[in-house]
Amino acid sequence: LESPEQLTTPEGQKMVITNFQKNNCDKIMALGMIFLVLALFILQPILVCLKIDGDIDTAWTSLWFPMWIFDILLVIDGFGSLCMPSESEVDDEGNAPEPITLSDRLESAYMLCLYFLFIAFQALLMLQMDGSLDLDWNVVFTPWYLWELGRVAWLLKTSCFTEIPYPELFQAEGGAGASRGGDEEDGEGDHPEINNQLNLEKLTKYYAALVMQDQQKRTISTCMLRFWLALFLAAKINGNVDWNWGLIMLPAWLYILFENCFACYFNQL
Repeated sequence: LESPEQLTTPEGQKMVITNFQKNNCDKIMALGMIFLVLALFILQPILVCLKIDGDIDTAWTSLWFPMWIFDILLVIDGFGSLCMPSESEVDDEGNAPEPITLSDRLESAYMLCLYFLFIAFQALLMLQMDGSLDLDWNVVFTPWYLWELGRVAWLLKTSCFTEIPYPELFQAEGGAGASRGGDEEDGEGDHPEINNQLNLEKLTKYYAALVMQDQQKRTISTCMLRFWLALFLAAKINGNVDWNWGLIMLPAWLYILFENCFACYFNQL
């Protein structure tokens, strides 16, 4: 796969399944990676609870090692996407892969910058909690603010300012051409069964992209709620406001409410 985003397409999912079926080494590595990530996410809250309860006396910076491992994986993934060379081998049908453009490189660099903001926030937070730093909490949360705003800018570009063109479909019956501007040289018009399969794959990919855009629009709302929560947390910890924690967590309550309303809406469809 050229990028993790291909996992959301039918072609990328089919490629992964094929690799799993043919290559046990890939299967073991992928399953090992999945179990590692799950173990890290389960271990981290356990360590935090033990620290808060006073059962362990370890610095927050050291206690955060499961997330540091996860951060390293993020950075490796980011540099992998940024530095991946363009493929030159043709497939079994003689089609050459699309080259990685400068725009693709810039997008990978942008995502890598977001990864570093995510890690910088964790580092400042742990150092502040250990007492190694004595900063205003708005300064500590600044990478978090920038991370959320950066994600919103990225999601706005891909969901609101990117139009997904309707695919060019082959004729289902006879003829040598393709409907909606298809290429006559493809020669698929004489094979209706092949045409139907190709049309189905194109439409599946098209509607999957539309669904992804809709999910990205919902994610924008989630990012803005997290940004709101970060502002409230900084104000509360700095002592700028004297609100109870129920009010401070208002963005989280709204997120839970919206998610449940959304789930109930789709349950009625």
